[in-house]
Amino acid sequence: MIKIRHLAESHIRWSIGEGDISFWFDAWLPTGPLASICEIIGPKDWIVSWFLEQGSWQKERLLLHLDSNIVDQVLQIPVSPYANDMLIWTLTSNGRFNSRSSWESLRQRRPLNDIYTACWSKILSPTISLFAWHWVQCKLPTDDITKRRGISLASKCQFCDQEESFEHLFFSSSIADQAWTYFGQLFGISQPHQISNWKISTTWRPRGHLRECVPFLIMWFIWTARNDSKHREIKLRPAAIIRNIRYYISTAYTAGLIQAEH
Repeated sequence: MIKIRHLAESHIRWSIGEGDISFWFDAWLPTGPLASICEIIGPKDWIVSWFLEQGSWQKERLLLHLDSNIVDQVLQIPVSPYANDMLIWTLTSNGRFNSRSSWESLRQRRPLNDIYTACWSKILSPTISLFAWHWVQCKLPTDDITKRRGISLASKCQFCDQEESFEHLFFSSSIADQAWTYFGQLFGISQPHQISNWKISTTWRPRGHLRECVPFLIMWFIWTARNDSKHREIKLRPAAIIRNIRYYISTAYTAGLIQAEH
């Protein structure tokens, strides 16, 4: 808490009532205490009420001790002469502190990655969407990822004699290469192994598009073929994966998942 104290204090300010707070050292301006932004001219123990008269700022008196640009800021500060001075939390509309507003101000947000939008396209089944979401985060248990988690195992790609890795399984294995090449030619995509090349425009479409869903379908059926081979000893050819993807698209169209807008 001590490490973030200065961040929290920047959002605490005095609301002026009777003016019984330090003119120089309390934070009643949005920019912070006057002592932090200008030279102190006059007694250090002055309170705000010395510059007030009948609930209003005395501009002439302020100009004797502050630069005109700072005086302009002071004159914008409202005064409630019949109320007590009160500390307020500037991140809420009612001035009251809550943990949510504090957390929102202190946490560091990661930039949004719009490919997550494509993962949840209505064209994809919930199971495939969940798979795609895990794939984007590289959280699928391929052999290399499993090893990085501290589990020792003998690694072998289910489609060739190389070791299995995330990149090899989904992009450079022989079965993956044939699937990417086939659908790349079908949709007119140059360098189809680059996922970003499947976008219709500069961002992934929020409502989904068949072309933008094809990469996830390719990877899903590669993944299921890999698991069938690894756990059921069912060997699949590249043609079978391509056929499964085409069948999924045809079924999705018949079921109304693929509309004209897609």
